[in-house]
Amino acid sequence: MANNHELGYTIVEKDVTYIIWPKDQQSINSEELPKFGKKTYKVEVEQKALASINIEQNPRDFVLALMGKSTKTMNVLEKEADYRLNENTFLSCWSAFETFIKNIIYTFLDINPSLIFESKKMGKETITYKEIYEYSDAFNNIEKMKRMIADNIICNQEKNGQSIHSLINLIKEYFLKNEDPYNTWYVYDGIKYQIDYCTLIDIKEIRNTIVHDKGVVNVSRWKNMKLVPIPKSGIVEIDDDLFNRCLIILKAISFRINQLAQKQLSKGLSKKD
Repeated sequence: MANNHELGYTIVEKDVTYIIWPKDQQSINSEELPKFGKKTYKVEVEQKALASINIEQNPRDFVLALMGKSTKTMNVLEKEADYRLNENTFLSCWSAFETFIKNIIYTFLDINPSLIFESKKMGKETITYKEIYEYSDAFNNIEKMKRMIADNIICNQEKNGQSIHSLINLIKEYFLKNEDPYNTWYVYDGIKYQIDYCTLIDIKEIRNTIVHDKGVVNVSRWKNMKLVPIPKSGIVEIDDDLFNRCLIILKAISFRINQLAQKQLSKGLSKKD
């Protein structure tokens, strides 16, 4: 079998046939094989050494290097911080707008209450003797009673689910002689935009999404919004552009209502004179 090379590569030395072994050495060129009777050894040497290295580095350089590696992360965090700041400021502006609307109602009820209490609708509202007694601190504080009645009127308007729009509609119906409080406009980036009822609906939806839905967009409610498209992330992001537009719109509506209110209040005061 060896002579027939059935066991692999062989060599002949002094008329004796030898098999090259181990088998993985059979592919080596015969010239590279050790001479007959000699052996080849393979030695692996592992050496361990201890060394101390002193590196002097400026702490400032380390911080800059760290910042360089973290630039992308820092940019994301900075962007997120901007959104949070804008979001909180936006909510504060909305709260201020709600307070302004309520103060308009308080002012009308204080200066010219007949505008609302002589109406057929409001004339049906009643309170008990006990409520009058409690509202007025046992008949000692008529101003407190007026405020409590005004609060009840505002609370009843807010119960229908429209909240701020119901309050504005109350002002429109009883105090502004049905003049449209939304009929105004604003200019942004050199473009003039007309404001209407739905514009404030859009801003209120942004506010409600942040407050009640943790910023998660309800597509069915957002699909018809004109102020801002549905965000790709599905989360409300109050960037500088959206914040500035919302703030300008709230200012424009406030200014419009204030102008109409002053006109009606001045008419009421002139009649009293």
